Amino acid sequence: NGAHLSFGMIVLLVCVFSVLVTAPWGVVLPYINERFHTDNELSEQFGVSRMTVRQAVQELVDEGYLRRVPGLGTFVCAPKIDEQFTPAMDFLDQWAIKGRPLSLKVLHCALEPAPAHVAADLRLPPDGKVWNILRLRTVQHVPISIDYRYIDAALVSEMRASDVAAGSLLDVIGRHVELAYGDLKIEAAAVREEHADYLGLLPGDPILTRHLVYCDTRERPVMSGVSHYRADQVRYSVRIPL
Repeated sequence: NGAHLSFGMIVLLVCVFSVLVTAPWGVVLPYINERFHTDNELSEQFGVSRMTVRQAVQELVDEGYLRRVPGLGTFVCAPKIDEQFTPAMDFLDQWAIKGRPLSLKVLHCALEPAPAHVAADLRLPPDGKVWNILRLRTVQHVPISIDYRYIDAALVSEMRASDVAAGSLLDVIGRHVELAYGDLKIEAAAVREEHADYLGLLPGDPILTRHLVYCDTRERPVMSGVSHYRADQVRYSVRIPL
């Protein structure tokens, strides 16, 4: 059983890299985010008991390679990407280096009155306005995160659609003010219904939520926001100099 299980693990790992091939033994491996083989299919294919298959599959669920959706089945996940916090916050470059380039889709970008919670974060007057930006990040059509950003329009007077679609908003802000630091908070959460569709999840599925506020050299908050990440796709890593 151990030999069969090791061989099965190799097959499953090939799956999570989204390689669609027909193996010599006739198994068609699915794409990332598609339904995985059933326990019965794996049991018959590799000649092991269903209990052994369930244990193997559960191990890969725990490691983030697969995810079970009650009532729907088991689905293939990509290996998680470590997003590293750096001064540049160059997440687009980090994903590209690891062979999974991010795509940005701008869902909303407009100059609007600041919602109450945003006005509080940015310390705006009652009539303060912000650039309200909503972007969806995907990799090979798989949703990764939904990003809400609010930029003080009094400090950043211009926001071109091409800039919003191109990459880091920090670069855009840097043309107007000198940024000094960002305050970031990360917490585990369950996805709410209004975000679940964007992320291809079911309400209640686990996500990572990142709250942020960036300030300039005069201690003025310039941008606030929140990102909701699929917990099966992303984890964060931090290197601390000693």
